[in-house]
This record gives sequence, structure tokens and C-alpha cells, in this order.
Amino acid sequence: MAANACRCTQGHTQTRKHAELDTNRHACTKAVTRTCTTTHAHTQPHNTHTSILDG
Repeated sequence: MAANACRCTQGHTQTRKHAELDTNRHACTKAVTRTCTTTHAHTQPHNTHTSILDG
């Protein structure tokens, strides 16, 4: 059971990471094309998305 749980967690982590990257890419490119050039602008939406994913 322990091995299964570990495997499941790894899979979930990978999926979460992929989803995060995809969502950030889309939001950054679509929603904030102009502001995306700024590092600060990119950090803000990234934090927001992380919160939503975690919640």
C-alpha cells in the first residue's frame, strides 16, 4: 500500500506541475501580454494560480 500511495503522490505532483505551467503560460500570454514582459507582473499571476491550485 505504501508503494502505491507513493506512486500516486508522484503522479499527482507531476500533473499539478504541468497544469500549473500550462495555466500560467495561457494566463500570461492571453491575459497579460503587455505586462508579462515585467518580472513582477509574471510573479503576481503565478502566485495567484498557485493558490487556486493548492486550494
